[in-house]
Amino acid sequence: MLSSLVQQKGALETFSLCLSDRSGLLLLGGKPDRDSMKAKNALTLPMERGARARYTLSLQDVRVSGSGHLNASFQSLRLPVSTYAPTLVDSGTTFVYASTPLYRAIHAHVKQHTPSLVREGGKVCAFLTEQQLEAMPSWQLVFSPNPKQPLIVRPRQYMVEFP
Repeated sequence: MLSSLVQQKGALETFSLCLSDRSGLLLLGGKPDRDSMKAKNALTLPMERGARARYTLSLQDVRVSGSGHLNASFQSLRLPVSTYAPTLVDSGTTFVYASTPLYRAIHAHVKQHTPSLVREGGKVCAFLTEQQLEAMPSWQLVFSPNPKQPLIVRPRQYMVEFP
C-alpha cells in the first residue's frame, strides 16, 4: 500500500521514520530537511542493501550503562554481530524484539542493576519510583555506517508503564 501511494505521487522511493521523546514523523517519497536534522543532532541511517526484509538496519553493537552515577559510561555486551541480524524497523509497534542471546544479555545486565525486577507470568516487572527508573541502565545501539553516533535508549523508553 505504501509503495502504491509513493508511485502515484511520482516521488522518490524514500522512507523516513523520525522518532523522538516528544513527537515523530513518517515521511514517504521525500527526504527530511538535512539542515534541520543536523541542527537537532538527528541520527540518520541507510537501510541495509540486499537484505531479505525491506526495512533492515545494520546493527553492529549494543552497549549498556551502569546505574546511578555510572549511567554515563557504556560497555559493549560483547556479543557476535550475527546476534543482531537482522535488525528490522517496525513502525507498527513500540516494543523491541530481540534474539534470545541479546534479550538474555540485556535482561541480565538490567537485573544486575535493578534487583527489584521480578517475573510476573510472561512479563518482567518492577515497582519503581521515578528516581529508581531514572537510575536504571541506558542502552546504546551502534549502527553502521555511523558508529560514532549511537542511538541512546533510556529506561523510560524501554520500560512500559503497566497498571
